[in-house]
Amino acid sequence: MYTFLVNVRHRDLPLNLFTKKVREYRISRKFDKPTSMFKDFPEDNPATLKKMFMKDIETWKLGRVIKDGFELRNMIEVLLNYLG
Repeated sequence: MYTFLVNVRHRDLPLNLFTKKVREYRISRKFDKPTSMFKDFPEDNPATLKKMFMKDIETWKLGRVIKDGFELRNMIEVLLNYLG
């Protein structure tokens, strides 16, 4: 069996290794649609939002989870009300 003893010297002052000063920047940005690349895009209105939501419903698989058609229709109505 091999043993190896090391004398450890205790330091009076701690070593400050791997210290780095980091600057913090705060950038406040404001979105301005007329000057952005989205200036030519039409605004969403309730009719287009409802149309998008109805297209999303077509791809849902909630029919597998909610078996009752009445409950599924009620849930869709509630979501449409919150979509506003």
